[in-house]
Amino acid sequence: MSGRCRARGMRLLALAALCSLAGAAHSALAASGTVSYSTWIVSRGSGTVTLRYLLPVGAAQRLTGAAIPVLTVSKLGDYMLAHTDVWAAGHECPPSDQGYDLGKVDPIQAGAGLYGFEVVFRCAGSMSGITLQDHALFERAPTHVDFARIEIDGRATRQLFTATRQRLEVPDAGPMPSTPIGAYVSLGLRHILHSTDRLCFLVAALLLVARRRDFGGILLCLGAGYGLSILANATGWIEPQTTLAEGFIGFLVALLAVATALLGLKRPRATIGWPALLLVLALIVAAMHAPTAALLLLGAALFSAGWLGTSAGRGRPKLWLLPAGILGFLDGFVLPALVEPLHLRAWTQLPMLIGYDAGALLAEALVLVLLGAGVLLLLRSGYLAVVRPAASDVAAALLGGLGTFWLVSSAAQAVPASRAAKFNVPTSQTIATLGQQPQNSENFLMRKYTMQGNTLVIRTNNPNE
Repeated sequence: MSGRCRARGMRLLALAALCSLAGAAHSALAASGTVSYSTWIVSRGSGTVTLRYLLPVGAAQRLTGAAIPVLTVSKLGDYMLAHTDVWAAGHECPPSDQGYDLGKVDPIQAGAGLYGFEVVFRCAGSMSGITLQDHALFERAPTHVDFARIEIDGRATRQLFTATRQRLEVPDAGPMPSTPIGAYVSLGLRHILHSTDRLCFLVAALLLVARRRDFGGILLCLGAGYGLSILANATGWIEPQTTLAEGFIGFLVALLAVATALLGLKRPRATIGWPALLLVLALIVAAMHAPTAALLLLGAALFSAGWLGTSAGRGRPKLWLLPAGILGFLDGFVLPALVEPLHLRAWTQLPMLIGYDAGALLAEALVLVLLGAGVLLLLRSGYLAVVRPAASDVAAALLGGLGTFWLVSSAAQAVPASRAAKFNVPTSQTIATLGQQPQNSENFLMRKYTMQGNTLVIRTNNPNE
């Protein structure tokens, strides 16, 4: 196929790919699971089990269908009561009324981006055979994970609640065993198999494979990236930025797709197009006063210019395995970002991180083996030799469009919202009333947000505000 025909076909296929971006992007977002954080304090002396449950704001709003904090808090409180249980000696421990007009669920201060709730379960009889049950969110998001901390008479262990593990048995004597590392391996496996962008990257890397040993090279670079991320997390020098990392992974998908499209073109100048596009996007975003997103796009432009320049129309880039190492490094920060609200020490995170990354690498190896076996069967049948040029163009167009969409979407999230968007509410309308009861406080705190003209008025009974 001539270079002109390939270029014309790429333009047409890229246009067709853009039409499918909405559905593909929706499936990618739907596959991403939600997380929550819970602390269960078992006090046998007082016959109580105190549950403190934290849920990210985005997950809470999707669950309740309400963006106004007071409605979200009210609905979440009822939801928590219906989906958490404590049993002791074969009898259910009911939640107790906490007074101060709070009812059975106390909204607590949990930090930025989180909703917090506290429920006290009181057991009337024996405190033997305690069972903790958490059914929240699993019926709506099967990939949901609750990172739990179980504290029994002052001794704490880390546990997981998942769709297949919604109840935990508390031993009557001795410490509660921690979650085995195999559970984190399973989480890493599920993370890759439910991540559309990671799977697209593996497909894009497969398009550049020329020899069987290249499969081993991809896995070796992925493993090296995960290993470097573990070292970086142990030092604590790098703070994970999930949105930007996900955007850069989208960029890597598009970069491999561009390299595939340039394989048959004997025009070295064609390698300038993609970096130039990213540079223009970086300038546009910088003009919108989003320096972080601008740096992301500028870094992508510079990296792609140097990486694609190593091929210059002579074939695949010499450092074509480098993106695999970068993907492993970025993916290694997924779990630390998820457990960041727990403020765990590095040595506590280490076994969790090793298991999670091992599961992710195992899933990637499984996907590559399956893809490679399929390609090998097609090669032996002779059918792949006929359709390979067109199939490469179609795959490159689709992957390039998806990767670019993910990159631009992540950059757009870093663009600050306008002031009008932040306070776009009817005049004199009350938009939020949130009661919070901090721990060890006897005063019920309230904040009321109202609009008077163009002014946001906040009324509170907290003397410290």
